Amino acid sequence: MKIVVECSCQVPYEFEIEPVDGQMPGPVLCPTCGADGTEYANWVIQDTLAREQTAETPPPGEPAEATDEAAPGLPKFCHIHKDQPVEAFCFACKKPICLKCMKQFGFFCGPYCRTRAEEAGMDIPVYEGQDRLVRAREYTNTTRIGTAILLLLVGLFVTYEWYTLFGQKPSVKFSMPLANNERLIHAQFLSDHELLLVNSDKVSVYDFKKDQPVWSKSLASYRSKPPPSPSPTELADEAGDAAKPATPQTTAAQQAAQRKLAAQLATYEDYFDAGPSARVVGDAIWVTLGRNVICFDRATGAEKAKTQVEGRIQEMTFGDNAMVVVSAKGAYDYVFTRIELPSGAPQSEQRSLPPPPPRPVKAFDPDAPVQEDLSVPAEQHQFVAAGSTVAELDVKLVEKKFVSVQTMKALKTGQFDEGIKVTQTREVAEDVFNEMRMRDTGGVAKVDVSRYAVTLQRVFGKDAAPWTGEVVGPPSFFTLKTVDVLVAGKVMYVFNKNDQLMWQSNLSYPIARQFRSHESEWGGSRRDSAVAPCLERGDTLYFFDQGVLTAFEVKSGKARWRMPSVGVSSIQFDDKGMLYVATTSAGPESIQYYEQVSMDRIEPIIVKVDPATGRALWRVEKVGDECHLSGKYVYLTRAQTSSLDVIASMSKGGGGGIPTHFRLYRLNPKNGQQLWECYRPTHPSQLDFHGNEILLQFHDKLEVLKFLSL
Repeated sequence: MKIVVECSCQVPYEFEIEPVDGQMPGPVLCPTCGADGTEYANWVIQDTLAREQTAETPPPGEPAEATDEAAPGLPKFCHIHKDQPVEAFCFACKKPICLKCMKQFGFFCGPYCRTRAEEAGMDIPVYEGQDRLVRAREYTNTTRIGTAILLLLVGLFVTYEWYTLFGQKPSVKFSMPLANNERLIHAQFLSDHELLLVNSDKVSVYDFKKDQPVWSKSLASYRSKPPPSPSPTELADEAGDAAKPATPQTTAAQQAAQRKLAAQLATYEDYFDAGPSARVVGDAIWVTLGRNVICFDRATGAEKAKTQVEGRIQEMTFGDNAMVVVSAKGAYDYVFTRIELPSGAPQSEQRSLPPPPPRPVKAFDPDAPVQEDLSVPAEQHQFVAAGSTVAELDVKLVEKKFVSVQTMKALKTGQFDEGIKVTQTREVAEDVFNEMRMRDTGGVAKVDVSRYAVTLQRVFGKDAAPWTGEVVGPPSFFTLKTVDVLVAGKVMYVFNKNDQLMWQSNLSYPIARQFRSHESEWGGSRRDSAVAPCLERGDTLYFFDQGVLTAFEVKSGKARWRMPSVGVSSIQFDDKGMLYVATTSAGPESIQYYEQVSMDRIEPIIVKVDPATGRALWRVEKVGDECHLSGKYVYLTRAQTSSLDVIASMSKGGGGGIPTHFRLYRLNPKNGQQLWECYRPTHPSQLDFHGNEILLQFHDKLEVLKFLSL
């Protein structure tokens, strides 16, 4: 019998032998390495004999193949790795092989048998656990994953570049033309797809995504109609008919006609409709028109409540549980109507102010001395509506006093005696303008430091005792959520809602002029409490004068921090509680020397401030005049006129006006970096924000802009 043995050294050798009882007659060694191949040779002999037996027809009732138990002497360990159990047999030579062999060569014991099988054209099975195939699969998977990651990175880069260049910039998503005869009084967002539109004839909710109205309500039936009376034209003709003879009867008739005309004009004035105004509170839309206050359902437009007040409606404010409507009857009578929410039950209070005393008209005398002191009224009355209450402020002059302050620096003399250099053009222009202004004003201004007696009381607060005190300087009054602030000169007084003085504090500077009450007012006046140099949030009161922003504790008045900044015009908070301040680059000298002409341009600045410490987190200069916050978005707007437009308008005789260029910016709230800029050649009459949507109203169209946000 011919025996072929493949040694563990991968060198096969063969020999002829006659087996004895199915075994080798003696040991056999590898001629190359000397390894013992007797056991493997015995397995080959037994395997050969078994194949010869299976070639014969087996007897009936006996199995065709012997089982492992019926084949004594089969090897139990790999012929190469002696300590590894048999896992399979070589597909070519039938030697026992283990998993280690299969990981290297598959179903073969070595490359020799694989080569023989390939040369014989055998159908070679594949062992998936072979190292070569495993590495190939790992390489393929790694290549696929790497390719996918690379494609993903390329896609992200392309997407980011597209987003930076196009996606994040706003585009017009909706546009509605406005007819010349259709004056849109009010427009604002109600949601991410709805607009509230109010004009003189109707109020409507418009779905700009579907480009169709949700509902529309005519206002014609809500207009107040004056009672019937004689024609004012006939009364005017009768009152001023000079052709009639001057008899006692005709004179009495003319006087009666004049009284009727005056009464009718007053009646028409009371009923005069200045156009509707609207406020959205929760699920209700409140509209004032003429003498009527109407509440519409926000979803359907159905009328929920209606109240008629006296006089012309001028203002409405909302509190937590009530609203206040301010109306005027004539020049000196005010009616305040408190409407409970949501019941709509009204409560009215009327305040009548004395008319001003007649001022004598003196004949002009060129030799009379010029009056140096400013005119100060002996009495002033203010009504400040805020939320569900109205504060009444009565001011009486106690002692009139003015002081002179220097508003310009002294002019420099002799600075250009040696000639003017080319680099001194700006200094020359400043000197010329300052000299002209010095001749006009003298560089001196009068400051009112008179003493005033102030009485503070509530219109709808009969249980609260009024506060009376004396202040120096004309007072200005502002109402907040839980406290009220009275400012006079460089002192601020803080009151609770029961008119009790909580504390007072000295200021570094007076408040800015746009927040002061008019010093020459007589009779009744109202101030918009929303425009104020103070803001209350939590347990902190933020107040700014002309040069310092200060954070006070509401209860004690203790100053937590101060931030010097000249020209602060507004402060507001974002949805994360961060403070945004709109201020300027002006210096402290500009407060005192406000009449001084300087060619140094004062630029607007927006500062993000940590409200806990007063530390500036970032600042943006020369970008926007006003800051608008909507959710997580920060917008800046700026309106500018071009000198070329001014020259063009002057060349046309001033016709058509000077266009105001409008720019809208979006900033990154984390670092103040500008993300995009949007330009319009004209300034919108109304502007509103809702997240990443922007509403612009122009005289001829309404636009909704939208941008993608990551």
